[in-house]
Parts: sequence; C-alpha cells; structure tokens
Amino acid sequence: MKGVWLVMGGALLACSSGGANPSDAGNDSGPGADAATDSGSPTALPVDCRTNKTDKRCASQSDTPPETIGKGPMKNFYAFGGGFVDKANNRLVVAFGCDLCSDKDTGVMGVDLTTGDRTLLSGSINDTITGPLSVGTSDALTSIDDVHVAPNGKWWVLDSNNTGAEMHEIDPATGNRTVLYTQAQFDRTQTPICKDGTTGLQVGWDQEDGTIGLADFVLHSDGKLYLQANGPYGDPSAIVEISQQTCRVVTAYSTTSGLNVGSGPKVGANYGWLTERSGVLVAPLEPDYLHSVDITTGKRTMISSADPSALLGTGDYIGDGFTAVSADGSAIFSTGGLNHVIFGGILSIDPATGNRTKLDPIAGPQSNAYGSNPIPHPTLPGVYIMAGDSMIALFEPATGNSMMLSR
Repeated sequence: MKGVWLVMGGALLACSSGGANPSDAGNDSGPGADAATDSGSPTALPVDCRTNKTDKRCASQSDTPPETIGKGPMKNFYAFGGGFVDKANNRLVVAFGCDLCSDKDTGVMGVDLTTGDRTLLSGSINDTITGPLSVGTSDALTSIDDVHVAPNGKWWVLDSNNTGAEMHEIDPATGNRTVLYTQAQFDRTQTPICKDGTTGLQVGWDQEDGTIGLADFVLHSDGKLYLQANGPYGDPSAIVEISQQTCRVVTAYSTTSGLNVGSGPKVGANYGWLTERSGVLVAPLEPDYLHSVDITTGKRTMISSADPSALLGTGDYIGDGFTAVSADGSAIFSTGGLNHVIFGGILSIDPATGNRTKLDPIAGPQSNAYGSNPIPHPTLPGVYIMAGDSMIALFEPATGNSMMLSR
C-alpha cells in the first residue's frame, strides 16, 4: 500500500466532493450532482443505520477507541485495497497493508461476508493483540494494492517497493508464494525490455517523480497482464501488456511525437487505478479525466472530463484512486483523488454522456470514511462492499445507508 494520507497507507485516495478548488478540504458545494437517496425506503442491509444509532456496526469510522467488528487479525492504520468475492467460501479476498507502519506488513486477507471475521491468507501482519502473524513461504511481500484470480485458480499480486516490483502467485490452500515475474523482466535496463521506440519503460511500480506508484493491474483469462508504465521522468506515460516473456506497449503518450502509441487525447501524467469494462481498459487521470483505451489499437477516448477548458459531462472531480464498474455494467465508479476532499461514497460516471453523479452515504461509517474500493455484494442487490480505511463496510447507494462489516 502506498502512503498517501497522514495516518493511512494505501492507494486508497480521497475523492473530491468539493467545488472549483479540489484541494479545499471540507468544501462540499462544488459542481457535482448529488444523486437522490430515499431515506425512508427499506434497506437490504442487516442494520438500518439511518435510524439505529446504538448498533456498533453503525459507529463512525473515526470513533476513538474504534469499534471492533468480527474476529481475527487486525491493526489500526491498515488500509484495504483491491480484491474479489470468493462466492464458494462466502468471503472477500482483499489486499491490505500500511507503508506508514514501522513493520511494513502487507498481504491478503479473507473477510467473511456474514460475520466479518478476518483470516490472514498470505503475507504477514503484526496484530495488536496476538503479535506477529505470518502465512505462506517464499519471499516476503513488501507492499501490495490488489489481488486477482489467475487462470489456474491461484491468486496473483504485484509486490511493489522503491527498488522494483515482482509478480507473485499465491496458493489459496497454503498461502505459499511463487515469484512469476521479477524486476529483471519489468525493468527498463534488462531483457525482455518493455520499450516505446528506443525508450525503456519502467513497469508496474515507478511514477514520474520517483515515488512508488499504484501496484494494481488487469489480468485476463489468458494470463496477459495490463499495467501502468512510464519512461524516464514520466515521459512517455503508457499502459503495457505483459505475457510470459514478452511486453507490448498498448498505448503511450509523449511530448516526443515518435514515442506515441495509439491515437487520442494526451495523457500528461501517469494513469491511476486500471479497470476494464466491456473489453476496454478504463483509467483515470487525477483530478480531471477518465479515459478508455482500446487494447488492440491503443486508441484513447475521453469518457469524462472535469477540466474547465475541456468539459465532458457535468459533475464533480474524478481523481486517480479506485475505479470499478457498477454491478450492471452501466456505470464506471470512481472513489478517489490525490489530495482531494475525503469522501466515503461513489462517483458514478455515465460512459454515454460523461456525467458524474455523487452517490453519498447519509448514515453509518461510510458517511465520514476515506475513499474505498467498491465491489458488488454477491447476495445483496444494489449493495457494495467498500474496502478501505481500516475497515470493510457495506454501502447501499439507493438509500444512503451504510454499516461496518469488519474492523
């Protein structure tokens, strides 16, 4: 997880709910349209935090001391990131970590979707009560943001630090880890080299300012990986495809015309959290833009823009934190923005118009939470699992109700 907030690590970035100046914390009078919520309609969540003020699952995310929901390893100031629902085991499988903690623990956690109980599946954590815990053998994980199911049923994580990146495969049964791709395969100075023209690209870990970037990725059923990449000093900015021992530049934008791959709007900075919708990659550019990228041609298309000089759609700033696709596939969700107002809801973006609508929680812990990764709940229609700041919450946009599932 990447240290972004004062107290939290992670690629869990705060999203603007503010106006013309996105850095004005607390300003909620900006251009974003708020979706109407029905505060009187029944909720699908197990507890209605709109009316119940005593259930600990409705406690504020910032309560001190924090409420404990569910059993299992946990520690304050840890952040949850990307993950997926393991329906067979009724659990969320999710990445966690904290760069601002002295132990730098990180790994993969399982969270029971009924009880909120937590199980360390791979990696390590210095639990506040029980002390250090570790699951799995092989190289220790350093910092991960995301976990995906591979074609063979195992899990892949991109481990990222300030010296490089490695792709690990995790055995779900044991938590044991095997290195699939080393930094020698990612790095611009080694072979096989990811190149844009003659310019080597740093893949999967380095931003243009030399700090650690997002360690998320898109994984296809054929084993192909799609990751952010950049050249020296951030130029060009690119997305690459890695398959076994090969690397292909999918799209790239550079101030040097010969290094451009694919057509469309300029990038100008590294892409944020990658996701995929209908076979097309989707990525934000903080704080104003959302692009789609054709995997075959590299063509970049503007989906939405909050840039006053190039508006596309109406609504709030987009940010570069988590992106996801709504359960029915009709909308793209954004929940983050570096150095922007902290916001516990979802920015829903209409791909057809570019319009951006805030889906705000009006009750429960998400009403003052940091940006969280929204994952559709497998059995509660219209409910999203929000993996974020030291907790897993449930959020129902239609009613504005939210509750803690695990903390």
